[in-house]
Amino acid sequence: MLILTRREEEAIRIADDIVVRIVGIHGRRVRLGIDAPPHVEIERAELTAAGTIVTGHVTAVNDNSTGETSPNRPPSGERS
Repeated sequence: MLILTRREEEAIRIADDIVVRIVGIHGRRVRLGIDAPPHVEIERAELTAAGTIVTGHVTAVNDNSTGETSPNRPPSGERS
């Protein structure tokens, strides 16, 4: 396992087509933005370990607080 230290707005690149960016850090919670091609499935490990497989295509929306593009947020009341 490779372990890296990143600050907010820094990113890592995986191969040529996947970028993982630290979008925000709030206390002990870290928001990640993942930019990947449509054929790449992104799964939350805690859900697949529990037997619930949730996959999805990541699309981008404008984050009004920064004017930058970030992954879709879940509907109000749902947790990501």
